Amino acid sequence: MRVKRKYLPYIAGGLWLTVGLGLMIRGFLWWQENFSLTLSILYFVTLIPLAIAFSSKILMRVTRRTLTHIQKLPDKVCMFAFQPAKSYGIMLFMISLGILLRHSPIPHLYLGTLYLLMGLSLSLASFNFIKFQ
Repeated sequence: MRVKRKYLPYIAGGLWLTVGLGLMIRGFLWWQENFSLTLSILYFVTLIPLAIAFSSKILMRVTRRTLTHIQKLPDKVCMFAFQPAKSYGIMLFMISLGILLRHSPIPHLYLGTLYLLMGLSLSLASFNFIKFQ
């Protein structure tokens, strides 16, 4: 499906936000195995500064590179062209890593923390795509 280039940042941001929210939900569910909802929210709030730092230091560079890639594209492109082909390999690696971690002996409490941190970071970074327009 071909779309106008101007919609690609929304597609990229929507993907990052969806994945981020999915990771946060999974992380919260795993935390619920060990903590009450109140304690889970309190711990989540303590992760916010780490997520902001990771999002602004690491993921901001990725969003800038992706937006630069988008700007170089012709006016009408495939809707999946919002990121370079190399980035799809990284996505496949991250998905595979997530599957391996879920099936590993690492306690869900620790995985929940990792998932919440990554999910919040991705969600925050997604707004870089959306505000680009």
